[in-house]
Amino acid sequence: MKTLVRLLVLSWVLTLLGNLLFLPATTYAAWWGRERSQRQQAIQTYVEENRVAFAAFKNAPLAIKQDVLNFVGVQMIMFRLFPVIFPDIWGPPQDQMAELGFGPDPFEPSSVMPLGTGYHLSQPFTVPVAQEKVSVNYATLTCMACHSGQVTKPDREVIRFIGAPNLFGDFIGTIYRTVNDPRYTADNFRTALNLEPPGWVYGTPIQTPQEEFERALFNAPGGAEFFLEELKFVSNQRNQRFNETLVPYTYNVPNPPAFTGPGYIPGQLDVFSFAAASIFDPAVLTPDQMKASMPAAPAPADIMGAWRQSARPHFQWDDSVSSIVFRETAASLSASSGDAAAVNQPNLVLSGNFTINLPPAPYPFGVKKSRAKRGQQIFEQACQSCHAPGNSVLMAPSETSTDPNRAFVFTDNLVMSLIAQLRAGCLIPECFGPGGTPLPDSEILDPPQKYASIPLAGVWATAPYLHNGSVPTLYHLLTGKRPSSFYRGNTTYDRKNVGFTWDTATSPQAVLFDTTQAGHSNAGHTGPQFNGGIDWEAEPKKLRDLLAYLKTL
Repeated sequence: MKTLVRLLVLSWVLTLLGNLLFLPATTYAAWWGRERSQRQQAIQTYVEENRVAFAAFKNAPLAIKQDVLNFVGVQMIMFRLFPVIFPDIWGPPQDQMAELGFGPDPFEPSSVMPLGTGYHLSQPFTVPVAQEKVSVNYATLTCMACHSGQVTKPDREVIRFIGAPNLFGDFIGTIYRTVNDPRYTADNFRTALNLEPPGWVYGTPIQTPQEEFERALFNAPGGAEFFLEELKFVSNQRNQRFNETLVPYTYNVPNPPAFTGPGYIPGQLDVFSFAAASIFDPAVLTPDQMKASMPAAPAPADIMGAWRQSARPHFQWDDSVSSIVFRETAASLSASSGDAAAVNQPNLVLSGNFTINLPPAPYPFGVKKSRAKRGQQIFEQACQSCHAPGNSVLMAPSETSTDPNRAFVFTDNLVMSLIAQLRAGCLIPECFGPGGTPLPDSEILDPPQKYASIPLAGVWATAPYLHNGSVPTLYHLLTGKRPSSFYRGNTTYDRKNVGFTWDTATSPQAVLFDTTQAGHSNAGHTGPQFNGGIDWEAEPKKLRDLLAYLKTL
């Protein structure tokens, strides 16, 4: 009898274990699979309902070339030939510049343009080999250069997520290295171009007449030389400006991070220091005026997610911009080297509107429903007071103990100059108040010297964490057990700790991130005020439940 009972108990245990082993067909894995499918369908529906705005977000250049000597993109023939002639710098042609965060376009597989780039006809200008002013296409960045994140699954499938922060690389520095490479010669470009068949440059019959015109222009005596020298001049000029501004006034601190070249951190930009470098000319201002105008220290910040912007009362890491159209203008100015005339103004409203209600990317792996349900209650207790959608909680670095550099990046001269640039770059009706009245300065740019407590939609995809991306995973953020260095730039995922792989390099663009460098401190967001009174390391079950819920946001 006892033997029979033991067999029955063993049978019951084996049945239970068998059910657990095959959960994908039954319980929690199936729940999240259905939920994820529904969310993916919601994104697809949103894109289809906003297809014109999505096309602008994906394909429209942020800036349009105005004249020969402004640094806005790369002439299309040259751009297409970069991976052919310089595969060691741009990656092989089939990768479509993936090492710079671009890569093949999964939404339009036939496109010859890497995801995050687009092209537009320049304003007419004089080319010595032409009889009259001409317009040619220049390739440059689109919104998805920064907002098309990616994850590589264990089977090596790469998934792209609309609106997620992307591993945007050192685009400006890569151009600089290219134009100063010994292979950068007109003969090399002409030879490479003429080995490619007709239609190769644009890959679409619509552009056949333009391609034929540009090929003839490029192959004419002095044609290739003109376009190569143009790009080399503006690239070297910009690099010289960095050396005259950023190096002596902003990055002249102990242990500065790299702002270009080796050590550059993918997915991170010191955008306002770069803006200051474009605005303030050391040939015009005195050293004291330059010191008063340039940021006093590096202020790198991570690219943000671009989902559900309706849940943000203001924009940027510090809520310094109140108008979404001026937020888009700021992004365009960063792609036009501060040339307000080059801002692609028709794109401002389209791209901005696309992000207003864009749903966040769903977590691509499994989630246990019971854990997520318990985690929701913990979130409401410990996190929601600061991170609920619509909140406008601002905290000074003295309150958060996080790296202060980004909060204090704005000098008075920089604020005034940026407001003037933003006004000059935004002349469409949406940039003005009722009756066409100019908006107050405070509604265009008003830095509070604080950090915003942003909503956590899609938080799983926004790793690494804090405004400067100095903490690799949510586990490290919550427990306070933060590594002093880790790898950034990986696209493989750490599902246990919730963040991208950080302890080893699994992607070609991965670099070691040093939290001791200026602007890279991983301190802050610790203590009872930020954890709801829970010691996450001492209560691993609660931590596991909270992480499960955060995956579902």
